[in-house]
Amino acid sequence: MNLSDLPLALDIAFAGVTISGILLLIGYFLKLSNGKFWSFPFCLLFNDADERAIGNKMRRFIFSYVPVFFVIFLILFLFLMLR
Repeated sequence: MNLSDLPLALDIAFAGVTISGILLLIGYFLKLSNGKFWSFPFCLLFNDADERAIGNKMRRFIFSYVPVFFVIFLILFLFLMLR
């Protein structure tokens, strides 16, 4: 990797850490609210049980796939910063 490629790689790593971190925060808020964190946008479309089911499915999806990308982007970001 050239030094000219470093800023782009660092930007990509920072964006990956930021986006996956925001998704993990959303998953945490969904866990705290028992799936009702996104209830306002869906309150006219679904009933209470469906809102919780949608929120819990979204939480399980986030906690299943996003932490892997967060750790990978964090390691890449730290490696590029310490280089």
